[in-house]
Amino acid sequence: MKSMYTYLDLDDELQELTEEEKNWFFTTCQDCLKALGVEIPVYALRHDLLMGKSKDALGICWKMADSVTAAPKEAYITIDTYFIHECYEAKFHGRWNLSFETLESVIAHEVAHLTVWRHGKKHRELTARYCAVIDASRRAS
Repeated sequence: MKSMYTYLDLDDELQELTEEEKNWFFTTCQDCLKALGVEIPVYALRHDLLMGKSKDALGICWKMADSVTAAPKEAYITIDTYFIHECYEAKFHGRWNLSFETLESVIAHEVAHLTVWRHGKKHRELTARYCAVIDASRRAS
């Protein structure tokens, strides 16, 4: 099974996101980015295949190597495929979300890196503001 939508389940069996999971993922990404007024590509990726701390990340904002102030079109976001599956199962099937994060909160966190790269007070405040904007937009629709 070769796909950018694969993940290892809790039994270390290779699985692939279902069409429903993929559709929910892309719709959620579009809704969040629209609410924030941001255009940036968001992809599913098996983070467990990455090196170092990146393999444990729920989401990653990728920028040009030497650029700290890159515009959104010079960057992209990846969301871990197992995390997508976990969020979908929690939302639609009442399963436990072991990360205690939502897809929306991770998208907000990664979009905040476009403005504030380093984790700290400003990044936390911006992430919280983005989460509130996304939440308000979802409640209004």
